[in-house]
Amino acid sequence: LTPVYVDLLRTQKPDEAAEFLSSMLWTYIAVVVSLFALCGFFSEWVIRIFAPGFAGDRLVIAKELAIYAFPLILSMGANGFCRVLLESRKQFVVTKVSQALIPISVLALLLLKSGQGVQMIFLGLNIGYLLAVGVQVGWLWVSRVKLSLTWRVRSSAFQKVRHIIAPLLLGNLLASCSPIVDRAMISLLSEGDLGVYGYTQIIISNVTLIFVTSLSTTLLPVFSHIKTEGKDALTRALADTLRLVLFVIFPLGLFLALYSLPLIELLFERGAFTSQDTLRMAPLLGILAICMTLEAGVLVFARTFNALLDAKTTMIGGVLNLGGKVILNFLLMQKYGVYGIAVSTLLVNTLVIAFFSWRIHFVHQMTLGLTQLRELAKIVLVSLSGVFVAKLVMGDETTWVLVGSSAAVGVLVFLLLSLLLKIKEGKTLVDLVLRKFGVVQ
Repeated sequence: LTPVYVDLLRTQKPDEAAEFLSSMLWTYIAVVVSLFALCGFFSEWVIRIFAPGFAGDRLVIAKELAIYAFPLILSMGANGFCRVLLESRKQFVVTKVSQALIPISVLALLLLKSGQGVQMIFLGLNIGYLLAVGVQVGWLWVSRVKLSLTWRVRSSAFQKVRHIIAPLLLGNLLASCSPIVDRAMISLLSEGDLGVYGYTQIIISNVTLIFVTSLSTTLLPVFSHIKTEGKDALTRALADTLRLVLFVIFPLGLFLALYSLPLIELLFERGAFTSQDTLRMAPLLGILAICMTLEAGVLVFARTFNALLDAKTTMIGGVLNLGGKVILNFLLMQKYGVYGIAVSTLLVNTLVIAFFSWRIHFVHQMTLGLTQLRELAKIVLVSLSGVFVAKLVMGDETTWVLVGSSAAVGVLVFLLLSLLLKIKEGKTLVDLVLRKFGVVQ
């Protein structure tokens, strides 16, 4: 969607671009309505398939929450199309501000209706996405962006992407089913395992939202613009982005894994959440924190394939992801329980990264080169060194004085080694900090 829309804007065809986007929006609505009509008719069977451990009150609650799902998916889709319009014009600030309304709406409803928990979360999401769409549509109207409500499946632009719609939808569907498979299989374990996994995902999903999701939504319009400059320019952009992801998210994941125990104690250990729950949750958080780098890498590669209009590769990646999850979850959870799910996530993302790398190199002839690989290796080295030193300073204690001092020492070692090894991102970061505090001009 985004690459074709950007191409139409670049070639000065605003009417055709608006018509194409409108046709894609109506196609999306038709697919969603059809799927939810089927799922709504067979709602109980769908819930039993995706959450076989649900029964009794939990099954009743799940059926009640399904009511909120249909308007939520529609509003999420409208939000996505508005973001395409704005981010294709590099209006990233507007989209980021509008997306902030989503968690604010959820939090506000939870505070106002504290006794209705899950229902308020879903209702808050619906309201938040509608507000986000309203803000973005208002900005588009003020900016006089060309809009259309036609549905022409025979337009030349729509015909250009018609052949990739099915594999693209299938790939996205398979990718979105991966966390559903995790929760469905965890529901077969004890209720405590499902709770621990849910608490872990609260931390991981929020960190991912800040550092990974925001990056992935920005990349597609940027890569689509860069693709018009040629494949060499896109290759350089891919290499730079992978290096930036590794420099930011890999050490973040390592430090999150290192301090998982005190972090869980601070956030959750009160009331019904006991110290035993903390000890159970810490290894799970550590594994999933390290997985964030791989998930970010998968998203960067996926956005590259999207810019190249290669839906086949992302579809195969979705098949590998979902198939690998089902097989490895089944094998590993029998011996390791909920931790087997986390290890499965780590292995499956590694497999998908390897497949995407092979496709980029051999199918699209986009080679990163030894220089870029050496830069990636240096970032891994300084990240591991920083965390190793932080662990030595902290020792076996988890007092907040030691946690804070060890984190400061670890970050300092990470930055110093980045400067010594001449890592470009490290030098840029240090320069920004020094300018911020007025040390250099």
